[in-house]
Amino acid sequence: MVSQVKKFIQSSYTAEERREISAFFSQLIAGGVKEVRIAHEAGITEAALSAFLDGGGELATSVALDELELKILNEADSGGFVKMPSGKKIIDALESARSPRHSIKSDRAAAQRGIALIFGAAGVGKTTTVEWYAEQQNIYQGIHKIPVLVIEVPGGWRSRKIMLEAIADDLKKKGYSKSWQDPESAITNAIPYGGIIVFDQAHRLSTARLEELSYFTDQLSIAVALMGNLTGYAEFCRKKLDSITRRVNGKPVHLELPLEEDIIAILNYAALTYPGISNHAILFGLQPCGIDYLFKTIHAAKLIAAANSEPVDLEIFKLASVHVGAWGGVV
Repeated sequence: MVSQVKKFIQSSYTAEERREISAFFSQLIAGGVKEVRIAHEAGITEAALSAFLDGGGELATSVALDELELKILNEADSGGFVKMPSGKKIIDALESARSPRHSIKSDRAAAQRGIALIFGAAGVGKTTTVEWYAEQQNIYQGIHKIPVLVIEVPGGWRSRKIMLEAIADDLKKKGYSKSWQDPESAITNAIPYGGIIVFDQAHRLSTARLEELSYFTDQLSIAVALMGNLTGYAEFCRKKLDSITRRVNGKPVHLELPLEEDIIAILNYAALTYPGISNHAILFGLQPCGIDYLFKTIHAAKLIAAANSEPVDLEIFKLASVHVGAWGGVV
């Protein structure tokens, strides 16, 4: 989660630190913030600002600009995770997969679990949503328990043994430190009944590895989620893997483009309600990577507005969308 920026204002600055401060304000200037405004807000002269941006300047200038950068970042910080309608579909799919598939068993905890299919275009928030869900689910668990594990598939795991070892290694990276004899014991000790393993970039899994996923759901009572891109979804459908599809609990999630409701939810969370902003955001938001563009635009708009000590209006929002490459029109 994002919290306010806290930074110790230094008594001396290396050349690299000065370059970083300079780059921050150069980006603001490129985004439309006037140098005279930056100088005024920092309490320095335009000449001092120009000298600093050219690689010179005194220590007092560095301190003033460092403090102003901190102020702007804190004022522009939206923080937190945005709950979007499309994100709810993803979470519902994960919850459905984790539910027992055979309630007639006397031991519901050890009942078989299901599979979730989550495929979508780049930048619609799949990974962000799943990582947030994992954080929320794992934070209140006991020691050595990780009910939601998100692992990125690196490529062709050549065998089931390699896949299990990769999962066990990922558990260790995420803080699971209990000793284990073999990868399977690490997985069953760390992930409780009803837990779930999310395979991000699942389109990289071979048919053989996909066929073996029923081992988790049926024998270990651990749910599985396959998450990937739209090309991977088409490829998965062509394989017609009955071992997967008949274990899907709930509906597959297929996010081709962001939803208009997603865009409105993000703007509301960022408290951007100026007339016309939502219409402009929808123009560029309903495209591949539109959500990513929207977050970049909001961030840039808030930086520009904070540097000018103004609220984000439509003009600033349009300027920011052009600056980050979300919109190619004329402001």
